[in-house]
Amino acid sequence: MTVSNSLRCQLIGTSADEEYARLLSSGGHLVYIGSQFETPEYGAQGNFIASSHKAYTVTLVHQLKCLDIIRRDLTDDSLEAPT
Repeated sequence: MTVSNSLRCQLIGTSADEEYARLLSSGGHLVYIGSQFETPEYGAQGNFIASSHKAYTVTLVHQLKCLDIIRRDLTDDSLEAPT
C-alpha cells in the first residue's frame, strides 16, 4: 500500500497528533439529547455521568476518530506485521 502525507492531517509527528486531536470537539463524538429543562451531569474530567439524555454518535465525527486510530496503528513501530 502506498501511503503519502498531505498538507493537512499528516501521518507521523507531533503536528499529526495535534491535527487529529483538533478534529474532535472536547466532548468527543457523542451528542446527548433529552429534555431541554434538565441539565446533564458531568464529572471532574468532563465525562458524562447521568441524565435521562440519550447518547447519539455523530457518524462523520466517529469516522474521523476511527481514521485517527487507523493512523496510529499504521505508524506504530511496536506492532508486528501480519503473517
